[in-house]
Amino acid sequence: LVGTFMLDVNERRKLQEINETLLQLPTELFSQVLPNEKEGFLFHPIDNSTSLGIDSLRQKIHETVRKDQSVLQKVPIKWLVLLDEVLFRRKSKNYLRFDEVAKIAENIGISSADEVELALGLFHQKGMLVHLNATSALKDIISIKPQWLIDNIS
Repeated sequence: LVGTFMLDVNERRKLQEINETLLQLPTELFSQVLPNEKEGFLFHPIDNSTSLGIDSLRQKIHETVRKDQSVLQKVPIKWLVLLDEVLFRRKSKNYLRFDEVAKIAENIGISSADEVELALGLFHQKGMLVHLNATSALKDIISIKPQWLIDNIS
């Protein structure tokens, strides 16, 4: 999780307020968040115009990827096609219903709802989309724009 425009938020107190706000959101939204232990924040403040904080973020990403054996996980090509097809719809939609995703999956040769669930679970785990399944209502909605979801929760 990256917070840009760090120079505009130049007081540590303001950064702490942002962190406190983030900590109030449901934890399942942050399954793939790499906390900024160095600064004690859930997010990594950076500034694009000056590159401030970018080296630290780059190092954190590099360390994490090096430790993550799941990057070696084999995934069916059909799942990757499904992900591409689903994320392509970001241009016009913020979320899809499960039946829409199931129809897309069926068109590329994934006919089992269980397999669609497995694929969505992996994509959620990797932070590519948000698919919560605590209730049937949540299970029916796949947020393909996680930022849209965060904006509408707050």
